[in-house]
Amino acid sequence: MPFALPSAMTSASTAASKFWHWWSAELGGSLPKAMTASLTSSQTEQVVHWPLTPEANAPLPGAADRPNTVIIPASSAVQASATLPAAAEKTLYSVVGYELDRLTPFERGDAYYDCRTEERARDGQTIRVTIAAAPKSQIDAIIQQCAQQGISATRIDIGPGTGAGFNLLRAAQMQARRAKPKGLFMAASLAAAAVIVAGWASLERKDRALAHIEQDLTKRRASVNALSAQVNQSLTSDAARTALAHKQRAPLAIDLLNETTKLLPDDSFITAFRLFDSTLEIKGYSAEAAPLITAFDGSALLEEVTFTDPIMQDEQTGKQRFAMSMTVNQTQKEPAP
Repeated sequence: MPFALPSAMTSASTAASKFWHWWSAELGGSLPKAMTASLTSSQTEQVVHWPLTPEANAPLPGAADRPNTVIIPASSAVQASATLPAAAEKTLYSVVGYELDRLTPFERGDAYYDCRTEERARDGQTIRVTIAAAPKSQIDAIIQQCAQQGISATRIDIGPGTGAGFNLLRAAQMQARRAKPKGLFMAASLAAAAVIVAGWASLERKDRALAHIEQDLTKRRASVNALSAQVNQSLTSDAARTALAHKQRAPLAIDLLNETTKLLPDDSFITAFRLFDSTLEIKGYSAEAAPLITAFDGSALLEEVTFTDPIMQDEQTGKQRFAMSMTVNQTQKEPAP
């Protein structure tokens, strides 16, 4: 099991690595065979393809303890492309998760997903990302059936071949890393043999704990048949494709926030921003609030702009307090000249 070392520990890591290779060659034979096999083979990753076949996916020795990437057919997942503001790249995974129901046919809680940046615009304003997602019930069933074949699925990717470079289990592994204690062993003498034995026992306990968590997750999400069949069928239907295309034409919440910022003059600011389905409500202060109606009504993303409360003069700020409501245009009209 690899450890992530801080940059300040690089030299120490190198020394520990050299010692490990020396110790493995000189003294590794003094350990029990089962322990030696676990220490030397657990790093070898096995790639298997779903559905499992005995000929093509015969598990390697110790497959339950080693990293295993399971490649599922492209037809078992949804891949979508989207253009997002460049500011979203710093927290891309979270932003995509928030908008997952708009970008894919799935709600965030019903799917495993991953994403990556494919291209950055030359002006630095936008990025193009690819999203991959699959139903949780389907992936949980695959993990469970792999476990029954002695294969611990540590990564789920999408075919063909050796995969597209996604990891649909990314969210679950991020949670596991936050929950797992971090550790590091170092030694510089023969006494390090005892430390390695203790470390091996600790890793074995962690593996058992992770296996227990996986079993618990599969028990809680045991429905594999009806929901997966309905989702797979919906992906191929014209109605689903039409609905998804309609959702993808709608602006993102972050797009609307950017648009609001652009439309407000420098002497104005907002104190509330609420988006309910296709209705956007904002509140704030402006040196002159009345012209805001014209400014927002000229937006390509908004229509039916109205004040919901009377404009009031605020004595503390010296500005006019306003409250506006507008409808998000799902078809994105052409901007006003």
